Amino acid sequence: MRITLGDTCASFLPGLVFFLIGPLQFSGRLRSRHPALHLFLGRLYVTLGVASGLAVLWMVLVFPAVGGLLTQLGTFGVVAAMFACFWLAIVAVRSRQIARHRAFMIRGYALALSVSTARIGIDLSELIWGATFEMSFVPASIFGASVKIIVSEYVVRRFSVFGLFRGDRPTIRR
Repeated sequence: MRITLGDTCASFLPGLVFFLIGPLQFSGRLRSRHPALHLFLGRLYVTLGVASGLAVLWMVLVFPAVGGLLTQLGTFGVVAAMFACFWLAIVAVRSRQIARHRAFMIRGYALALSVSTARIGIDLSELIWGATFEMSFVPASIFGASVKIIVSEYVVRRFSVFGLFRGDRPTIRR
């Protein structure tokens, strides 16, 4: 079975819009000046993130994965953790715990971005050690996810300590 253009688009198109919306959602100006737009984009963001994540899981499980079972398990773990972060963020915002909501959205976005860091690791492995894509894919993926998790936790904890995520007041009145 071969990956078709439709298979790729099922992951790429929602993923592209997801990655473009992500930085907007972290804009304090957007949240405070246009709360309804923030809410709409947030719902779209999570929907597209889930759609892209499901497409990635389907592709990794149906088509032969570079790195085999380890790649499949790693991909499942990252996508499942991303989904969990989105779910916890939704639960938090519904409970009016805005700082907690923001922290889980940062974590979910970081997990989704781990693929980009993996690509850097793959390219550096080839450049420095002459490693093939197949040799470097799994370690670079683990590296990518680890870096993003560490950085997101640093951001969440640093800004929480300095009070920049405090003030769990909702910006949207229902």
